[in-house]
Amino acid sequence: MILLLLKNKIISYEAKLGSEKYELVRIMFSNILKDCNIMSFTNVGWQGGAPTAWSKHAYWIPNQFCEVSLIPAFDKSVSRVMASIKFNNSIDYNPSRTTSIEELISNNANVLLHNAPVGHADIPDNSMDAIITDPPYGSNVQYLELSHFWYPWNQDLYDRYPIFELEAVANRKKGFNGAKSLYDYEYNLYEVFRSACRVLKPERYLSLTFNNKDICSWLALLFSIFRSGFAYDNMYFQDGVKNYRQTAHTKAKGSPYGDFIYTFKKIDVVPVKAYLTEEEFIRDIDNIFLQNIDCNDENRNDVILHMFEDAIPLINAFAKTYLRVNETHQLYEHFNKKYLAKLYDITNEDE
Repeated sequence: MILLLLKNKIISYEAKLGSEKYELVRIMFSNILKDCNIMSFTNVGWQGGAPTAWSKHAYWIPNQFCEVSLIPAFDKSVSRVMASIKFNNSIDYNPSRTTSIEELISNNANVLLHNAPVGHADIPDNSMDAIITDPPYGSNVQYLELSHFWYPWNQDLYDRYPIFELEAVANRKKGFNGAKSLYDYEYNLYEVFRSACRVLKPERYLSLTFNNKDICSWLALLFSIFRSGFAYDNMYFQDGVKNYRQTAHTKAKGSPYGDFIYTFKKIDVVPVKAYLTEEEFIRDIDNIFLQNIDCNDENRNDVILHMFEDAIPLINAFAKTYLRVNETHQLYEHFNKKYLAKLYDITNEDE
């Protein structure tokens, strides 16, 4: 009720504030929603006992709710937004903003915030110098579903309803209308990376970060990238941010802590072999990942790194030969959640 009263008060000032200031105040309001709800809790093992919310990638009500006072939370939000504005005004950089892709490409501007999927953006072919992205991690985070927590409070600010069909995720829960599988995840990623390859200049780079305990998510990502026309360049592991240890996912045993950084290049590379059957690919990948290895918490990331480096030429070959002819496959029945259990010491249970 207090949140509703505060929102209505803010709305009453819209004409007086003007569109830019009004949007900032609405951001300040939206920022407190994650804290002022029944998912807030305290625990000495989480954030040093400070009130914590959204500790899982899910809607989760703790056993004991911690009530967070709205006014101090709003004051902190105001301070954060004002500090961001002050910082942006203090740096020695004067961005020239535009809403035109043509102005950006012709160097008549240097900042364009374009709110649209790359496949639905009118970007000319071979015009981008680099692409840096952070794709969804398979079924790990249900982004648009979780955004419904904010959407009802802010839907008056949206021009259109989010298009769930275009979201590149696999749903963890199955059997409901519109549920997306790993095959849908792979296809939506392919649509993105195909457009990315089209707009990137020849011999330029695509960089991204990724991690997952499910090998199917890795394969879906790599299939979609290689099939789009990219070639593998490099991969290394980056340790995680310390504060990320405060989430339920990273606290779980065997959870990946950090990310693998990939770089790919827009260049033609001849595949190491041509695949005619899925069974042949399964046999080759099994020979790499199901070997008798010594893996523990300390060396796990290095082990995975080396195994994928061995497997990537084969994944690239399968994507560029078999998938470009057949377009679909049934590999995720074999490469299921139990496949890397030996590395991660996990079961097939939902996390």
